[in-house]
Amino acid sequence: MSPSDPESAAPHQKGGRRLSLYASIVGQLFALARNVLVARLLGPEEFGIAAIIILTINFLDTFSNAGPQNLLVQAKDEDARPLLAAAHSVTLARGVMTAALLLVLGPALSDIFGLRAGWLAILGLALASFAGGFLHRGVRMVQREGNFRPEAINLMLADAASLAVAVGVAVLTRSHLAIVAGLLARSVVLAGASHLLTRTPYRFNWDRAYLQRFWSFGWPLLINGPLLFLAAQADRLFISREIGPVALGIYSAILVLVASPSSALLKWLGTIYIPPLAKFYHQHGDLRAKGVVYEFTVASLIMGLVMVVGFAFLGPLAVSILYGAKYHATAQLIGLIGFLQVLRFLRAWPSTISLSLGASGGILASTIVRLLTLPIGYAGLVLIGGLQGLVIGFVVGEAVTLLISLAIINRNASRDLMSGIAPVLLLCGLAALAVWSVSTGGSLLWRIPLLAVATAVGALALAYGTSPGETARTLQALRRRVVK
Repeated sequence: MSPSDPESAAPHQKGGRRLSLYASIVGQLFALARNVLVARLLGPEEFGIAAIIILTINFLDTFSNAGPQNLLVQAKDEDARPLLAAAHSVTLARGVMTAALLLVLGPALSDIFGLRAGWLAILGLALASFAGGFLHRGVRMVQREGNFRPEAINLMLADAASLAVAVGVAVLTRSHLAIVAGLLARSVVLAGASHLLTRTPYRFNWDRAYLQRFWSFGWPLLINGPLLFLAAQADRLFISREIGPVALGIYSAILVLVASPSSALLKWLGTIYIPPLAKFYHQHGDLRAKGVVYEFTVASLIMGLVMVVGFAFLGPLAVSILYGAKYHATAQLIGLIGFLQVLRFLRAWPSTISLSLGASGGILASTIVRLLTLPIGYAGLVLIGGLQGLVIGFVVGEAVTLLISLAIINRNASRDLMSGIAPVLLLCGLAALAVWSVSTGGSLLWRIPLLAVATAVGALALAYGTSPGETARTLQALRRRVVK
């Protein structure tokens, strides 16, 4: 971006890293409040139907997600305004394409997921996709200069609107249409506010050279999208078809409680770390576990550990308080759902590394490997039975394919092939211990202190497993600060 670019951030305008974290947290709190309130108002069956409808739009959305926002941050054009205009063209085309696919294929796809969605729901989802096509990508482009404030504010406004509209419609209709209305409100506000939060003119650029750059960067992601959906959402597909919408409603409601914090952290980690990781790669030619790469890796692993342990112990209480008796599930099942979501959270760690060096093909290869979770997950349903058997199968499948995918992306990033493997295995062992502990019963008075100590020791072990040298230097620096 050139200095003359009006969107270049002045020194006092740069920053917003902390605000970006707050925005992710607030946004997910809004999403959590929306889903909890709507779930209580609708009940498991209607909430399960809402989950199937969301699956439909997510599936169709994957066919047009070429990630133009990531190229805007990763590319090194001195004047990025033509690239920004081309990103607007790609974004609009994506919105129109998804809306058209929803109108044409939405009813048939929802039938595959176990429900025939009504036209009002399909129309609302199509309008949400169309509105999203007018998003101003300038709020994302300024992150190249270290200015994270515009996108952070934009996301908070959109999530607040989604919460208000969804709950209001749920109170009035007691129908799954509440979720559709919330998604539509979020898209409209997200697109509208983005134009108010950036000074760069909103323009289109259909120049073939720029569009070719987006195609070269994004075509693996276009293929990756549907495959990723099948790998990540197959559990809900199996539940809706094999067990029913009530079980899907209970499963989705529990998953929301751990998915909300993990999604907030995912957004923040991706937003904050892609620019410095890309800079590190351009300077050093690799992404070995040192400096900002070490910091990002350790942050991802320790966050995953804290989430899985915390959810295993607090999840049953949270489900009981927030949802009531209609959403009852065993402590072991709740812990396993948390374990599954944390494994999915950890997939963003190697994927972000791959995106930061522009190797989107590595993400595609990782997703193809991840399809192995489907037969493994289904085997759990057949061999063990019920919702718990299916979740156990997917936990095993996600763990195995995460290790394979990590080895693939290590090779693309010029890292040691086994880099990160040992910490992942350790994390899986600690998570399994936490789930087993809550399933044995007993008083929390002795289990919570024990697991708190185990978590602290596990976090230190994860850091050492990532890079002993970097961990020793970090601990020495902390010790010097304490002494001073």
